[in-house]
Order: sequence, then C-alpha cells, then structure tokens
Amino acid sequence: MVGLVVGGLAWSGAIPLRGSKPLPITTAAPNPAAESDREISGAEKKLGLLQDKLKNQIVPALTKFRADRDDLKVRLKTLGVSDSKGLRQNFKAQSLGQELAEDVGLIRAMEQKQAAAERSSFELESLIRRLKRKSVAENAGLTEQELAEVASTLKTIDAQLADVTEAAPELNPAQVDALIDDELGANTIEGRIDRLMDARAVRLRALSERLAACKSVIDAASSNATDVANFQARLQRAYRQGVDEDRWPIKIAGRSFEQRAAEVAIARATQFIERQQKVPSEITPLMEPLEKAIAAIKEEAAELASLKEQAKSDGDRTGDAAADARQQQVKARLSALAEQATAPDKDPLLTKPAPKAEEFDPSDK
Repeated sequence: MVGLVVGGLAWSGAIPLRGSKPLPITTAAPNPAAESDREISGAEKKLGLLQDKLKNQIVPALTKFRADRDDLKVRLKTLGVSDSKGLRQNFKAQSLGQELAEDVGLIRAMEQKQAAAERSSFELESLIRRLKRKSVAENAGLTEQELAEVASTLKTIDAQLADVTEAAPELNPAQVDALIDDELGANTIEGRIDRLMDARAVRLRALSERLAACKSVIDAASSNATDVANFQARLQRAYRQGVDEDRWPIKIAGRSFEQRAAEVAIARATQFIERQQKVPSEITPLMEPLEKAIAAIKEEAAELASLKEQAKSDGDRTGDAAADARQQQVKARLSALAEQATAPDKDPLLTKPAPKAEEFDPSDK
C-alpha cells in the first residue's frame, strides 16, 4: 500500500499491476419497498391537496353563490317579478335577472366541480387503502403491475378533474328564461312553451328580414342594370356628338362630362351592368338556407302550439297515469327544443352583414 498526497488531498491504495483487470462497478439493488412508499406518499399528497381545495375553495364558493342566488330572488320578488316575462317590463329586473342567470350557472358548474372532487377523493382513499394492505401482506414493495395500477388510477382522477370546468355554461335566451322561471317557481309547461314560441318568433322575424333583404338586392340589381344601361346609351350618343362637333363638356342627367370623364363613365357603366347581372347567382345560395330555416321554425311553432293544447288538456286530468306520461314526454321534447333555440346574434345565417344593393357612380374616384 502506497500513501500519496495529490493536490493537497491524501490518497492511498494499491497500484494496479500491468495487465490486471479493473474491479467491476456495483450498483445498489432496486428497493421495491421504497418505490411503493413513494407512490403511496404521492397519492396521499394528491388526496390532501384535493381535500384542501374542497374545504377551502369549492365549498366556500358554493356557499357564497347560493347566498347570492337567494338574495337576487328576494330582490326580484320585491320588484314584483314572478316569472321571466316580468323582466321585460323593468330595466332593474332585467339586470337582476341576468345576475341570477349567471349566478345559477356558476352554482351548477361548481356543483359539478364538487362532485368530481368528491368522487376523486373517494377513489384516492380507496386506492391508498388497497395499496397499503397489499404492501403489508406481502411485506415488500409493490409489483410493476401494481405500480402501473397506481399511475393509471392517478391519471384517471386527473382527467376527471380536468374535464370539469368552473366556467358557467353559455345559455341561449330561452334557456335563461327557463332558468329564471325555475328559480322563481313559475316554470309551468305552458309557460315554457310560450317562451319557446317567443324565441322562435324573434328568430323567424330576423330570418325573414334577411331573406327580404336578399330579394330586395336581386330586384334592385335588375332595376339598376336597366337604368344604367339607359344612362350609358344616352351618354354614348352625346359622346359621339361631342367628338363629331368637338364640343365639350357634354351634359347628361344633370351632370357635365369632359371627354375623358365621359369615356370613364361609359366603361364604368359596362362594368356595373356586368356585376348586376351576376347578383342573382351570388345571392340565391344565401337565400336557400334562409328559406329552409324559416320553414323549420314554422314547423316547430306549429308543433309547440299542438304541445300547448295537449299540455292544457292533460293538465286537467289529475291522477291520470296516461296523461302524466304524456306530460313527461312533452317536458322532454321542450328541453330538446330549448337546446335547439338560437339567438339572432349567434345564428350563423345572420352573423354576416346583410347584402346591400350597389349604387352606380360614373365618376373615376
């Protein structure tokens, strides 16, 4: 054994002989018990964070939102509002009604969040108990299969929590009215039908106005093309006379044209007439979906009128099992129709500006 001092550090060891083989490097054997402890500890940490979020965030938020809901309902009733129709008669009630709809939407979203967190907590607790029992029974770490089970379960729980959003769902006007009537205890079947019919009447009016605008543009294109063609013919005659007599400017329809301006106006008139002739082929594809939507709304309105008559008839048959069953069917259909309702500002057929007729300008600007 030889002792050396290298760079101020003492070193001693055998000097390897030439041709000797280096000693093999050994690594520590894996410790399954430590690995299983880490997995269980990670699951327990996740459980603790989840329970803390439930206790300190979700539950207090729900308590606050529910208290706000009760306060808003009292304020609405103080204003004499007993259903969604009452909102249209008072700007204060409209503002409070919008607050109520937003608050209830948040309550529903947070309730989903709470349910997901409680379900995930229960699953984590169950997982931790099972892993601890296996570890104790085997007096060893978890097997690869069991570790994979831990990872899979944690991923599933994370996915469950990620799927639930805290944002309130966006509601169309008919759904907002239904929500408010639910909260104010005025959500009768006939009332729901009236709201759906009102919503469809609003959309029908908007679609009909857009269809009328399209037809108006087509009619105007035909009329404008004829008028501009007449103007062009008169201008061409005057232009030829001006060239023959070398007399400028020429006057047509109350406007004066120098030679160059007249040539520009004649060319612009030709281009304008060509564009107007293309208008029907450009606008007609816009009219077809509007006509289909209008026909569908009219069918739904007729169906709603029929459902209202049926609901009114069945509502008088208290204790009639068949009538009760039909009432449930009506409610299910109304829910489906409410989801289909589209506000004009969200309607893809109406979001683009309405077409407008083009006006002819003979000048070169």
